[in-house]
Amino acid sequence: MLQVSTDIHMHTAKSSHAQSTLTECATYAEKIGFELIAVTEHGPALGDGPHPFYFGAMDTMPRKIGNTTIVMGVEANI
Repeated sequence: MLQVSTDIHMHTAKSSHAQSTLTECATYAEKIGFELIAVTEHGPALGDGPHPFYFGAMDTMPRKIGNTTIVMGVEANI
Protein backbone atom coordinates (compact mmCIF):
# COMPACT_ATOMS: atom_id res chain seq x y z
CA MET A 1 0.00 0.00 0.00
CA LEU A 2 1.22 3.51 -0.87
CA GLN A 3 1.79 5.73 2.15
CA VAL A 4 1.73 9.45 1.52
CA SER A 5 4.24 11.40 3.62
CA THR A 6 4.27 14.70 1.74
CA ASP A 7 1.83 17.46 0.83
CA ILE A 8 3.22 19.61 -1.97
CA HIS A 9 0.39 22.14 -2.20
CA MET A 10 -0.60 23.87 1.02
CA HIS A 11 -1.79 27.36 1.88
CA THR A 12 -1.59 29.20 5.18
CA ALA A 13 -3.59 32.11 6.54
CA LYS A 14 -1.47 34.35 4.29
CA SER A 15 -3.84 33.32 1.47
CA SER A 16 -7.33 34.54 2.17
CA HIS A 17 -9.05 31.15 1.85
CA ALA A 18 -6.89 29.33 4.42
CA GLN A 19 -6.97 29.67 8.20
CA SER A 20 -3.89 27.96 9.66
CA THR A 21 -0.47 29.42 10.36
CA LEU A 22 2.73 27.89 9.03
CA THR A 23 3.46 26.48 12.49
CA GLU A 24 -0.01 24.94 12.72
CA CYS A 25 0.37 23.35 9.28
CA ALA A 26 3.79 21.89 10.10
CA THR A 27 2.68 20.67 13.53
CA TYR A 28 -0.35 18.89 12.09
CA ALA A 29 1.71 17.45 9.24
CA GLU A 30 4.06 15.90 11.79
CA LYS A 31 1.12 14.59 13.81
CA ILE A 32 -0.21 12.66 10.79
CA GLY A 33 3.23 11.42 9.77
CA PHE A 34 4.14 13.79 6.93
CA GLU A 35 7.85 14.37 6.51
CA LEU A 36 7.63 17.33 4.12
CA ILE A 37 5.17 20.06 3.21
CA ALA A 38 5.34 22.66 0.46
CA VAL A 39 3.63 25.96 1.18
CA THR A 40 2.50 27.46 -2.13
CA GLU A 41 0.66 30.69 -1.42
CA HIS A 42 -1.17 32.42 -4.24
CA GLY A 43 0.97 34.86 -6.16
CA PRO A 44 0.15 38.59 -6.09
CA ALA A 45 -1.62 38.47 -9.47
CA LEU A 46 -4.29 36.12 -8.11
CA GLY A 47 -5.60 38.76 -5.73
CA ASP A 48 -6.12 36.68 -2.59
CA GLY A 49 -2.50 35.95 -1.78
CA PRO A 50 -0.06 37.64 0.53
CA HIS A 51 1.47 41.05 -0.02
CA PRO A 52 4.42 40.96 -2.46
CA PHE A 53 6.76 41.64 0.51
CA TYR A 54 5.92 38.12 1.74
CA PHE A 55 7.63 36.57 -1.26
CA GLY A 56 10.70 38.77 -0.77
CA ALA A 57 11.02 37.50 2.79
CA MET A 58 10.60 33.78 2.07
CA ASP A 59 14.27 33.12 2.79
CA THR A 60 13.66 34.14 6.43
CA MET A 61 10.96 31.52 7.01
CA PRO A 62 11.84 28.30 8.83
CA ARG A 63 12.79 25.28 6.72
CA LYS A 64 11.95 22.85 9.48
CA ILE A 65 9.42 22.90 12.30
CA GLY A 66 9.62 19.90 14.56
CA ASN A 67 10.36 16.95 12.28
CA THR A 68 8.59 18.46 9.26
CA THR A 69 10.68 19.89 6.43
CA ILE A 70 9.14 22.96 4.80
CA VAL A 71 9.59 23.98 1.17
CA MET A 72 8.42 27.46 0.26
CA GLY A 73 6.94 28.17 -3.17
CA VAL A 74 4.24 30.06 -5.00
CA GLU A 75 1.10 29.14 -6.88
CA ALA A 76 1.75 31.27 -9.93
CA ASN A 77 -0.73 32.52 -12.48
CA ILE A 78 1.26 32.32 -15.72
